Amino acid sequence: MNMLTYDAQWIEGNNAGNGYSIGEESDGINNLHIGELLVRSSSSDRVAVYRLPLTRRLVAVGDAGGPWAVDVEPMWYDED
Repeated sequence: MNMLTYDAQWIEGNNAGNGYSIGEESDGINNLHIGELLVRSSSSDRVAVYRLPLTRRLVAVGDAGGPWAVDVEPMWYDED
């Protein structure tokens, strides 16, 4: 299986039209109150990754003039 990085998954999903606004336009992508922050963005051209509490799905959030999310697949084996 070809595993894409979270950044690559975000770009691919966004280019496919699967992105959506999340949080407030002025929110920083590392400071959203949407779930557990799993991966902190290290720069403005990288994504942060959150696990949403109710669905447990993962979302990568990038800065596109405000927080912009794309659902992503885990990059590790998770038995939960």
